[in-house]
Amino acid sequence: IAGCRLPSTLALSASSQHQVGLMKTRAGVELSLRSPSQGTFIADPLPQFRWTTVKDAVKYEVTVRDREEKVLYKATVSGNEAAYPASAPVLQPGQKYWWRVTAIGAEDKLGDSGDYFRTMPEAQAKEFKVAAADLRKQISAAPLDSGPRILLGFLYEENGMYDAAACTYEALGKQVGENDWILARKITMLNKLGWDKPDCK
Repeated sequence: IAGCRLPSTLALSASSQHQVGLMKTRAGVELSLRSPSQGTFIADPLPQFRWTTVKDAVKYEVTVRDREEKVLYKATVSGNEAAYPASAPVLQPGQKYWWRVTAIGAEDKLGDSGDYFRTMPEAQAKEFKVAAADLRKQISAAPLDSGPRILLGFLYEENGMYDAAACTYEALGKQVGENDWILARKITMLNKLGWDKPDCK
């Protein structure tokens, strides 16, 4: 595809195949952190956190910490999502942050899981947002054209956003039908994440 920049690294390292962000709860139900996924980059300074629900959990405690283990955000919610608020300390570009979710039942803690994510450097985030917005505009204008979706998948890959890339290839596969190349790209992303299937919203 003309003008397409392939991801600089497509090799799957052994360490990236390990299952992370996952813990067996007391009831034997998995609590998995889904977004931001382990080690991936985010361009939005106000990320949306999402995890799998746990049987018998009545609430979830969400905590975000910086590299010095300082708590930046802590909240208790009833569902499996929480948005980082604008009132919390600003997430700085090019930094690593840790987040943890604890599932709480009617009487005790059922289990918890922790992971980390990274914010894009400022210049990279600006470049990514411009490119992504342009490709989404092309997709909206010509939804049957697979080219912009392929380029968007590459863009996510190149910027370390493997969960978004997996979902883009998932949507592309539904659009064009069975395709070995698309399936291979999706599987590569899932292996990097340690997932068995995309978790797309």
